[in-house]
Amino acid sequence: MKEKHLQHVSSLLDNELHADDAAHVIDALHTTEDSGKKLDRYALIGSALRDEMVVVYEESFLTKVQQAIAEEPVVFAPVHVKKHSNKPYVAVAFAASFAFLSVILFNVFPGADNSSGLQPYADNGLEVDSNLVFEDEPQNMELEDYFRRHNGVAPEQNQIQNTRLVGFEKE
Repeated sequence: MKEKHLQHVSSLLDNELHADDAAHVIDALHTTEDSGKKLDRYALIGSALRDEMVVVYEESFLTKVQQAIAEEPVVFAPVHVKKHSNKPYVAVAFAASFAFLSVILFNVFPGADNSSGLQPYADNGLEVDSNLVFEDEPQNMELEDYFRRHNGVAPEQNQIQNTRLVGFEKE
């Protein structure tokens, strides 16, 4: 049906259509297939707009549904138990990761121009050239004499002497 015919159907249902036009609309409703559905739809819309009470349901069906809902047991949701939060662990893990990455990145990418002002190693500018000197040959005879006098023991030729004199050379 065209829009003009639908307007005529609405006017027919509102009892505002002229008798000559009403005959043409009724003939058009008989020739189309879905005209019954459209007529019912327009009748419902018209009655709703006129505040007429339209009963589309059965009373017995509604009472059955209400009774079934009333007989249904009431189920309450279980009480929500709050689990311990993982936020402290996450914060500690995040801080440890940040510290670890900071140390790694600082050691991997040290400032090439040393703009941080930090020295890469301890340096006071003075060079000290001192070497430890072990006196293996010849053995200190004064020390051996001292041991003989006080302990009565002197290192034998096959024994390793436990005490050695160490000196530093200064230049």
